[in-house]
Amino acid sequence: LFNILLGNVPRRYQWLAKLLGYSGNLNLGITQLEKAATESSLLQVEAKLALCQVEKSMLDKPLEALERLHDIQAKFNGNILVDYQLASGLMRLKRNDEAMAILAKVGQYKNSKVFYFPFWDFLLGKSYYYRNAYANARHLAIFVRDYKGKLMRTDAYFRLGMSLTLDNRYEMGQTFFQLVAEEAHGGFDEDEYAEFMAKKIAEEKQDGITLALFRARNYIDGGYHDKAL
Repeated sequence: LFNILLGNVPRRYQWLAKLLGYSGNLNLGITQLEKAATESSLLQVEAKLALCQVEKSMLDKPLEALERLHDIQAKFNGNILVDYQLASGLMRLKRNDEAMAILAKVGQYKNSKVFYFPFWDFLLGKSYYYRNAYANARHLAIFVRDYKGKLMRTDAYFRLGMSLTLDNRYEMGQTFFQLVAEEAHGGFDEDEYAEFMAKKIAEEKQDGITLALFRARNYIDGGYHDKAL
């Protein structure tokens, strides 16, 4: 992991890494992870999942990552981490219905035997949002209730506000747009976009054409191109 992370330092920070004596090798790190994923007796599943993240995020090979995840799921059925990664990968490829079939396991994983994490609710809320099924986007509210960190909270507030706005309840949606202004966002691109848009929409109610475009955008994000058209 150190080889991968240090071998993928953004160009503008490479001088700092060299100054501190840090160096890495992305290809070597991938080879080491592949060895750990097949030969190690410890953290084998974690090594496989890390490889998927590298393929998806660093090598820009989401289809290869998804194929690897399907193989992992076949071997480790009923693993919340594997299912979460797989649903996330499917949503990135705009295959929302396939992702929802996995995320529907929420009842199976919300029990005392599994360490459940709120990001499952975040993904499930987003998947309904992409369907423009605003009532079921309430899972985003469950996420912000249960998650104490900062990552993606801004994005969740924005989508909750937009769900109400698109459901012709703009005044109620403003509550969530105002929360965006009050809380520090998590630093992800999605959070920055959500902060910008929330402030814009909080100041002025959008017209019907703009809201129609938002609905179309949601359908496109979910892969429902016919509905978007």
